Amino acid sequence: MTSTSSKTETATTSHQVARHWIDGAWVDSGEHHDSVNPATGEAFATYAMGGAAEAEQAIDAAKRAFAVPGWRSDRALRASVLNRMADRFEDHADELVDVLALENGKTKPQARFEVQFAPETLRFNAALALAEAGRASRVTDGEVGLVLRQPAGVAGIIAPWNAPVALAIRSLAPALAAGTTPIPSSPRSLGRPTSSLPA
Repeated sequence: MTSTSSKTETATTSHQVARHWIDGAWVDSGEHHDSVNPATGEAFATYAMGGAAEAEQAIDAAKRAFAVPGWRSDRALRASVLNRMADRFEDHADELVDVLALENGKTKPQARFEVQFAPETLRFNAALALAEAGRASRVTDGEVGLVLRQPAGVAGIIAPWNAPVALAIRSLAPALAAGTTPIPSSPRSLGRPTSSLPA
């Protein structure tokens, strides 16, 4: 996780351009495209494309965040972050439903079902973050095998187009709970739902 501080501006403050949240700041690649509602064909917002430069910047930030011992070793911190994320999803649920319906062409009930999935998944993984992760088994007489689960580093997460919020959170939440520093991404046509995710 590149930052645990709350965002002080929204992804779309600059002329409705959805930007990239990297290393605690909004990043604009300068290459903009329209977000089009697939149900109507109408453009309703603009997003900044991401390329190799933004990917490298995000990877570097995630590597630095992983190098800070507190994140990967402090299960209570990870649980707290996940629970705060769940709270933010609930606080912004109506806004996210509207954006997802426009961006993905979903009906509002479908979008609400997807958005409601996020807080429970985040809270479930917050509880998992607090659970002991080791497992011991007897290998042969006089010997014991011990399996410890430890975060490996940076994790890339790609959300598909058809359920960008639910499927991003389904991967993001356990990655955060495990102590990795994930980098979520989405198809280029879905800039706003994922850039609008509360953090």
